[in-house]
Amino acid sequence: MENKIDLEIIIQDLSEDAIKLANILYNTYINENDAELHIPVLKLCQVFNYECDDISKSMIMKLFEELNEPVMVPSFEYHGKKMSWQVMSFCSFDEVWKIEDEFIEIYMNEMFLYVLKHYVHEPFLNIL
Repeated sequence: MENKIDLEIIIQDLSEDAIKLANILYNTYINENDAELHIPVLKLCQVFNYECDDISKSMIMKLFEELNEPVMVPSFEYHGKKMSWQVMSFCSFDEVWKIEDEFIEIYMNEMFLYVLKHYVHEPFLNIL
């Protein structure tokens, strides 16, 4: 049996809204089975009760920046290689988008997704 990693260790420095965004991204990834996501901007604004304007864009970008911050993930195995620890980010994103754009492109970190799927018990709750 694989050792489990406590999700709290991974998300301890994230704001509540960044965790909410991580939920959205992770569940979209699970549903689409694709690490490259196209998330509707309008949907993000609705989830966070934001107006779809430049201020909202700035607030959403700050949440993505939080998820882009590297975190230390303890002991796991990836593609047959044992890792005593690894620093990684949840996702990266296309920083060049306009609030008028319908979608924002997100690139989920495949190694991070693997850890969530195989080592974290119930990594995120479906909030949508």
